Amino acid sequence: MASLRNYQKFWKKQFEKEYQAKQLLIKSLKLSAAKAAQMLGRQFGAKKVFLFGSIIDGELFHKHSDLDLAVEGIQPQEYISALSKISRLFAGKVSVDLVPLEDAAPKLKDLIQKKGQLIYG
Repeated sequence: MASLRNYQKFWKKQFEKEYQAKQLLIKSLKLSAAKAAQMLGRQFGAKKVFLFGSIIDGELFHKHSDLDLAVEGIQPQEYISALSKISRLFAGKVSVDLVPLEDAAPKLKDLIQKKGQLIYG
């Protein structure tokens, strides 16, 4: 019986460590997302930047999640350059998905505007 309790304690402690590490990662990524949003505004003329996806609901976020940003106001010819520049901010941590709101499907655009977090504009 003692070995079962030890087993339970071990896994409880392990899950708690993983949860805390995930929360720290989410916090760090949100801070970096805010920096990326500022960069998109200053250097590429973004009017609005939204953070959306699994990072918003921390329960859905996992170590293989990407970071979803939606941007409004960047000229199409600047998109690749903007994505490249902000991807460097997250290198080694997470991949970035940058969605131009002007080109987003109506359902996705609606979801972003309703459930996403406006982090710039």
